[in-house]
Amino acid sequence: MASSCPYPSNSEDADDSDQEEEEEHKVIRFGFVAKRSKRRLPCSHIEFDRNIRQKTLIFSHTRPRKMENTVLNFVRENLASLDSWTFISNEDYERVRPSRTTQLLRIHFHALQDRAMLRENARSSREVAQVNAFEKEWRIRTNMAKITVVPFATKIPAPLLVDGDDVGFSSRGSLMGLSISTMGYTTHVSQRVARAKSALTRLYRFRALATGLKLHLIKALVIPILSYPPIPLHALSHTAISRLQRVQNSALRFAFGTSDFTTLASLHEAASLPALSVRLHEVAAKLWQ
Repeated sequence: MASSCPYPSNSEDADDSDQEEEEEHKVIRFGFVAKRSKRRLPCSHIEFDRNIRQKTLIFSHTRPRKMENTVLNFVRENLASLDSWTFISNEDYERVRPSRTTQLLRIHFHALQDRAMLRENARSSREVAQVNAFEKEWRIRTNMAKITVVPFATKIPAPLLVDGDDVGFSSRGSLMGLSISTMGYTTHVSQRVARAKSALTRLYRFRALATGLKLHLIKALVIPILSYPPIPLHALSHTAISRLQRVQNSALRFAFGTSDFTTLASLHEAASLPALSVRLHEVAAKLWQ
């Protein structure tokens, strides 16, 4: 199960009992060591933030939910007085409105950092310090509520600390129209393909127009969706770009009204439109230059 680390004494709190009644919060700290999958986790600590006016228990942690039962069982074993308390998740607490007669007990679970975590946080701290210096110079203020941190190719990322506070991770985010997820840019390609196909479907009502007009509509409404943003898309793999190229091929067949037996090279030449990979390379080169 779990075994406790050295427990800090609370003798000073007992001597100052009069001051405790006046304080609104009381914090209790203790540590534990857990074993899971024959792998010893680092000694961690749990903080109890006791609010005398409320009576609900909140559990918030930076580890996966698999550790939640281990931590709660350890809490129940060491604090028998918690048997009558209600355990809810930290997310559910946002929807709970406790009354004035209830009592709140909040648990914060933070894993201690190993050397790899310390190196990663040191690197992140340097980046944050550079951004803070730039914002201070130009008098810019960043809203932390609008910042999203997406860990790449990491199942259990190390906790990221900014000014000593944990920054929550997200499975996906967006930056200037570029969708980013834990799997890289796969989500962005899927979204671009879906949007381009939707735009092409809406153009089928104009299939009776002349070829030149249909080409103009395709170049104005479909091609920009497939080629934005050009620099990240140019760095994608051949498989990802081929998914976008297939949508462009369908758009050219619609514009010329040809069957599948017509070569795509002849369609691109007739439309004076390069292949998507060539177009991305040209646009990215112009932006870099």
